[in-house]
Amino acid sequence: MTTGVAAAQQESLETRLKGNYTGEFRWNGDRIRQVVDMRIVDVNRVSQTRLEAIGCGRYNANGVITNIRIKMAVDEPSLDVEIWESSPVGDPKFVTDGSHKGRLTEFPRRIEATWTTKRTGQQGKLAVSEGGNLGCDAQMRPVSPGGAPGSRSSQGSMGR
Repeated sequence: MTTGVAAAQQESLETRLKGNYTGEFRWNGDRIRQVVDMRIVDVNRVSQTRLEAIGCGRYNANGVITNIRIKMAVDEPSLDVEIWESSPVGDPKFVTDGSHKGRLTEFPRRIEATWTTKRTGQQGKLAVSEGGNLGCDAQMRPVSPGGAPGSRSSQGSMGR
């Protein structure tokens, strides 16, 4: 009989990455917790050690909802990740000029990463784990995995 963890380990990382994640984002020095939901809908192997995933996300910053598209690069040996966000719909101050860099853990699926805004250097922490039930509608779903990375809300009570 195969245990749940052993069975999951037999699946490819491409398969295991797909699905929902839920957690939070906080700008460094800010007490406001932004609820984050993400869904990975497609994963492609672009080299022997690199995967690219696309999906959608949603930030809830004190009731201000922003929907986004996401693109994630995963280095398979190290499980280092970089996540770009684009096409925000909602908070007009949502910042996408930057990316999250961090690490994926597989069992359980969890991503911890630091967002850095290119223009200002401002940083914040993202922590999401397997779970949630976000669906990607046509407005949120990325068109292709090769799409340009995109932005997020500046520090304060509004979105990331």
